[in-house]
Amino acid sequence: MKTFYKELKIILFIVGILLLLLNIYGLFIPLHSPLLNNKNLYKNKTSDEITMSKEEVFEKLKNKKGSDKEFVEIANNAIHEGILHYWDDELAKEFNLLIPIYENYLLFLSSYIRPDIFKKYEFCGLWKKGVERGVGWCTQSSALLTYALRDRDIESDIYVMLYHAVSLVKVQDNEWWVADPDYGVVIPHSIQEIENNPGLIRPFYQAKGYNNEQIDMLVKIFDKNNSDEQKIGYIRDTNYCTYKHKPFEYAVYFLKWLIPLSLTFPLIYSSILRRKYENE
Repeated sequence: MKTFYKELKIILFIVGILLLLLNIYGLFIPLHSPLLNNKNLYKNKTSDEITMSKEEVFEKLKNKKGSDKEFVEIANNAIHEGILHYWDDELAKEFNLLIPIYENYLLFLSSYIRPDIFKKYEFCGLWKKGVERGVGWCTQSSALLTYALRDRDIESDIYVMLYHAVSLVKVQDNEWWVADPDYGVVIPHSIQEIENNPGLIRPFYQAKGYNNEQIDMLVKIFDKNNSDEQKIGYIRDTNYCTYKHKPFEYAVYFLKWLIPLSLTFPLIYSSILRRKYENE
C-alpha cells in the first residue's frame, strides 16, 4: 500500500509540473491570433476588419479625461475598431474562440463537456482577455464594452435581442444611451424610446456609412413588435453575462494555478517530513 501511495504522489507531482509548465508557456503566447492579420482567411465570411491594435484599444480605454458621454463614444469606437466581427466554427480554433489549452486548460476541457458554451467562448468579467483576443460577435463586443464601462463606474448592461445585442449605458442621472460597438454607433436615446420608435436609429447608422438595406434590417431588429420575435415568443433581456459570470472567470484563472500546485504538494510535503525524520 505504501508503494501505491508513493507512486500516486509521483504521478500527481508529474501531472502538476506539466500543468505548471503549460501555464508558464501560455504566459508567453498572446491570445490574439496572428492569423487575424490575414484578411484572405475570412474575407468571404465577414466584411469587417480590425483597424485598431489591442494596444491602441487599451490606451483609449485608459482615457480618464472628459465626461462619461465622451468616454462612451471613445470606448464604443475602440471596441468596434479592435474586435473583428466573426463567430463561425470554421476558424474558431485558429482565432482562439476555442480557448487554447495553454491559455486555460479548464476552459479548454470544458469545451468537451459544454461545447455550446465553451467551444466558442465569450469573455465577460475578464473583458481585457476579450480585447486581447480581438474577435467576437455582437454579444462579445457588447460584453466587452459593458464591463469596460463598469470598471470606470459607468452603469451599463448588455441588452440581447433576437438577432443583435447592444449595450445600455447610463450617461447621467435619468439619461440612458444605446451603444452598438459591433457597428460602432452610439444612439443618444434610451432603449425604450427606440423600441417605441425604431426609426430613431436611422440617422446615427447613416452617419457611419451603413446603407439603407442594413439600416432597415436594424430597424426591424430594434422594433419590439417584430414578427420574428413574436412567432417564437422571444423575450429580450439583460441577463447575458450574469453576475455569476465574472466570479466564474476569475475562479477558473485562479484554479489553473492552484490545481497544479496542489498536485505537487503531497510529494513535496512527504519529502520534507521524511528528511525531518531522518535528521532527528
